[in-house]
Amino acid sequence: MDEACDMVEKLKRFTLTMGQDKMLTNIMKLQELFVAVTFSDVKEANLQVVAKDIGSINDHNNLRPISDSDQTLSINVAWNLVSINDFDEANGYIEVSGYLKLEWVADIYTSDSKNYDGSDTIKYDLMWKPPIMILNSLSYFEEIGHAAKPRIRFHYKKKTCTWMPRVTTRVGCSPDVKFYPFDMQKCVIKLAIWGYPSNEVNITPSINQWTFKQFDENGKWEIRETNVESTVEDDVSMLSLGINIKRRPMYYIINIITPVIILGVLNSFAFILPTESGERVGFAVTCYLSYVVLLNMIMGFLPSAAAPMSLLGYYTFIMMVFMGAMAVTTIFTVRIYHKDKSEKVPTIYQSLFSCIQSCKKACKNTHTVEPFETHSSEDDWSISSNSDQGKKVNSDQGKKITLPMISGFLDWLFFFGFLGGQIFSLSATWFQYS
Repeated sequence: MDEACDMVEKLKRFTLTMGQDKMLTNIMKLQELFVAVTFSDVKEANLQVVAKDIGSINDHNNLRPISDSDQTLSINVAWNLVSINDFDEANGYIEVSGYLKLEWVADIYTSDSKNYDGSDTIKYDLMWKPPIMILNSLSYFEEIGHAAKPRIRFHYKKKTCTWMPRVTTRVGCSPDVKFYPFDMQKCVIKLAIWGYPSNEVNITPSINQWTFKQFDENGKWEIRETNVESTVEDDVSMLSLGINIKRRPMYYIINIITPVIILGVLNSFAFILPTESGERVGFAVTCYLSYVVLLNMIMGFLPSAAAPMSLLGYYTFIMMVFMGAMAVTTIFTVRIYHKDKSEKVPTIYQSLFSCIQSCKKACKNTHTVEPFETHSSEDDWSISSNSDQGKKVNSDQGKKITLPMISGFLDWLFFFGFLGGQIFSLSATWFQYS
């Protein structure tokens, strides 16, 4: 500062010996030089004083940087999410990357110039940092910022410290895959001040939700809701960072749900194939084996959690049972068709077939429309009609029920039965989702 004042006096005497034209230029240069010198001196002086104060308490770095030890040091925290790296339903964890913005007042550090409104970065090891731990971390259990050691920005006039350590962590999260792949997951990152009771150091949220300034969208998950809550447990100040994420289901609809439904419906049409073609059993078995191969492929997509188990897992199991049953019944109907025609039809098949035929005739008779007008030859017409109907009934009753007829009847019965069962299973599963 003394050197700057001497330089100003010399320049004043020098400008008096010069002309008026150069005087203004010299004065402007003088101002620039004076500002540069004073700013450099003030900054260096403040750095020396702050470094001296930091060095004096460096041996006691665990002490809070607060002048009144009876007061509580508050740490304002804001969490900025950068990316969602992974969510594992089987192992129950979520991995995220982001950074914390921590702010606190360190009034224990002094400065020669209280009017200097500037800031500088201080080395990680020279200042007190809040020892924040991630309680439910699965990857490591150490203080945040311990590895990277980012610098701390100190403001001389306000005496505020700003620290932004980067965090990449894997925290435990209990998955709920009941409605997979239309599920929504809720996860919480728990931060705590380690080593200080809540009446000495507490953490409070700067904002009650997450920020996404540098966030990269995830192709598998979309964020629905975030929240930040401050709590105290066992006299420890804690901060809970909650997030709700919803799975994007289109990939799973195309690659899992649609092939399972198509293959199940396709297998039902094995009963429509003519028995004489000899391809019915091969078609049914091929569809079943195709489904088994498809199931092995999609098992990597299905969550392996058993509590609760996903509805899609139940549905795929039901479809596998359906396809196995259809292959067995196809073999059964083909065996009935190719039996010796001279072999007597079992009574149970005859009774079932006659019952179905009677029901069909009853339904047809209920739709018969009788004439309202009478004619002179009504009696003759009624007699002939009744006699014709009697002959038809007698011919139907006298018609022999054969095993191919029973086989064809069972084909249609199983076709509509299995197809209806699949539609019912799909509708029931969709009803649970909705």
